[in-house]
Amino acid sequence: MRKRLILALLVAFASVSLLAVGQVTVWTETHVTETKQDAVIDWTEGWILATGMAIPPPDSISEAHGKLNAREGAIHVARQRLAEIIKGVNILAVASVRDLILEEAVLEVIVEAEAVKGQIVPALEEWIVPKKRFLFFFWREGDWKEGEYHVTIQYNFLRELPLTMAPYAIEPTERPSPEDFETTPFSGLVINALGTPLRTAVLLRLVDPDEKEVAVIRGPGYAPSVGYQLSLGQISVDRAERDPRVGEHPLTVQVQGIAEDGHSLVISQTSADLIRQMVATSDILEAYSNNVVVVVSEIRR
Repeated sequence: MRKRLILALLVAFASVSLLAVGQVTVWTETHVTETKQDAVIDWTEGWILATGMAIPPPDSISEAHGKLNAREGAIHVARQRLAEIIKGVNILAVASVRDLILEEAVLEVIVEAEAVKGQIVPALEEWIVPKKRFLFFFWREGDWKEGEYHVTIQYNFLRELPLTMAPYAIEPTERPSPEDFETTPFSGLVINALGTPLRTAVLLRLVDPDEKEVAVIRGPGYAPSVGYQLSLGQISVDRAERDPRVGEHPLTVQVQGIAEDGHSLVISQTSADLIRQMVATSDILEAYSNNVVVVVSEIRR
C-alpha cells in the first residue's frame, strides 16, 4: 500500500512538473471561435451568433405591448451588430469585407442584405424581468417596465459570404477539362496548416510550388489543434480525417508556406496534381460543398 502511494505521488509530481514547464498543456477546444462585440464567430461550423437587447419604450401601455416593442428593438440591435461583425470578417487572410468594398454606400447595402439572412434562434430568446428583494428574505417579480428582451441571430457566413464576396476577392478561373484526368478517389480534403501563419478566412487559394493556382476553397471549416506547446499535430490531423464532412476517404495535404501575395497557401506539386484531378472530375471543392477541413494551430488576426 505504501509503495502504491509513493508511486502515485511520483506520477502526480511528474505531471505537475511537466505542466509547470509547459510541456503537457492540452487544448481541449473543439471549435475555432472568436468573440467580438457581444457576438461569437465560429469558424468550425461557419456561423455568427449576434445578440441584441432592448427595453420597453416609455409609452408602452401594457406588458404585452412593451414586450413586443422590446423584442422588435432587440432584433434591430442584433441585426445592426451582425452587420458590423460581417464587415470585419476575413474574406481573404489579408482582406476583410470592409477592405474589399471601399465604397461606403455599397458596403452598407451588401452587409445589410447579408444581415437580413440571419435567423432568429428561438431557444435563445429571453424576456427578463428583474426580481426584487423585500423583507430581507423574499423575492418578487419587479415592474415589467424594467424588463429586457434578448434576441440572438444566427448567420451562416461560410455558406453565404463566398457567393457574395468571391467576385470582389478572386478572379474566376477555368476549370480543368475532366477528359485529362481519371476520376478522383477522394471524398474530401483535409488541409494541414499547423505551424504556418495562416489566418482564418472565407476563401482560401491553393497554389503549387511555382505559385500557380490550383483551386479556390470556398467556405472551409476550421479545426483547432488538440495540442498546445506539446507537439500533437498528428492527433489533430487524424481527428480531422475522421470528420464526417470530409467523407470516408479524404485527401490530406500539408501547407508548405504562404505565397508572396500574403494569403495563398503553397502545397507540394504532388498534392497540387491530386487536387487538380479532384477539381476536374468532381464537385467536392465547389462552393458550399463543405467537404474541406483546415487544421490550424491558433486564430491569427
